[in-house]
Amino acid sequence: MRKSTMQVILTASILIFSSLAGCLGTEDEDDDVTIMTSTYHVGQLVSAIVGDTMNVEVLSPSNVPVHDYEPSAADLVRLKDSEMFFYHGLGLETWVDATLDSLGDDKPTSFSTHALPTGETALDYEGILLRELCEHLAEGPYESLDLSDEEGHADDVELHAEHVTHTLSFPAHDDHDEDGDHA
Repeated sequence: MRKSTMQVILTASILIFSSLAGCLGTEDEDDDVTIMTSTYHVGQLVSAIVGDTMNVEVLSPSNVPVHDYEPSAADLVRLKDSEMFFYHGLGLETWVDATLDSLGDDKPTSFSTHALPTGETALDYEGILLRELCEHLAEGPYESLDLSDEEGHADDVELHAEHVTHTLSFPAHDDHDEDGDHA
């Protein structure tokens, strides 16, 4: 019985250690994940996030305006061989959609770093500014003034917009001094 127990333990040990040997990796393996970016700026953003854990490459050369760039055949191969692709978005790189479509199923997973809210197709700057202006006008420190009672003193009425100007100039934070030195 003792001999059979030893054989079972030896066989089980061999099976366990041989299965674990497959889990061991070598230091020489080249498993670097390559991330392609459309421009230097997007590359810097991605590099700041991933650090040295992944290989970040910029697709377009820095001496070509992002609007005028067209990827070469070599660029398409580099893009196809990458695992992820980050680009600005909002139509800045006019070549991105056509390039990704041309790669078909071989295209990498792609991400736009700038996007509009879901369902939006254009950014309404005027609407944003008007909404913010109305919010700031509503919250300001104002005196209640009925101009109909002051017809005789209409020339003496002063309107102050310092609060609105201050709030629009320094929106979400207040890390400056109140003496007007905003340098």
